[in-house]
Amino acid sequence: TIYTHGGTSCITAQNPTNGQEIWNSADQQFIYYNTDYNGSFFGAQYDELLNYPYPSIEFSVKNDIIWSEPNERDTHHDFIRLPWGDYLGIGHEYQDGPIHATGYLQSLYQADDQYLADGVTNEWPWQGDVLIIWDKDTYEEKWTWSAFDYFDIMDYDASLWNTMPNFGDPSYDWTHINALCYDENDGSIYFSSRNLDRITKIE
Repeated sequence: TIYTHGGTSCITAQNPTNGQEIWNSADQQFIYYNTDYNGSFFGAQYDELLNYPYPSIEFSVKNDIIWSEPNERDTHHDFIRLPWGDYLGIGHEYQDGPIHATGYLQSLYQADDQYLADGVTNEWPWQGDVLIIWDKDTYEEKWTWSAFDYFDIMDYDASLWNTMPNFGDPSYDWTHINALCYDENDGSIYFSSRNLDRITKIE
């Protein structure tokens, strides 16, 4: 059994019969995502000095970093090794979209003619997601799939606009993809998009 305490703090493995601790991640600042059927560990390691401070990694019970993505994107939530050795993960991506706030919140966007907030004009950063396959040897992106290319921005969770806008760091959390898996039977990828209440299968 693996327990994660406080996000970037300690990961602990315990014996399921007596609860005795058999391993922990000590001060490595690991964030645990998942374990595959071969017992490999996947997650992220926090490093405030990096451009994107949570690079996705494969790590060992000896706290060694086996592989880390090249930190060219803000990756998050899930990360796996594919059967042929390359790695699949999730990254943030941004494009401008409409503001769908209503009532008092709409008036906050429109104050001082800052935004139209008319539900049509693309003027506010929408945070979508991109799936990425990295080459295990060259660390290059071999394949990407962007939600902006395949999902319609008219499909969104309206309730998420019922919060105070953050004008200092503007974004609308549109898709929030947070888990994925690869199906070896037909070479497809499944992923869940929390904010669209959707599980999607792609080639």
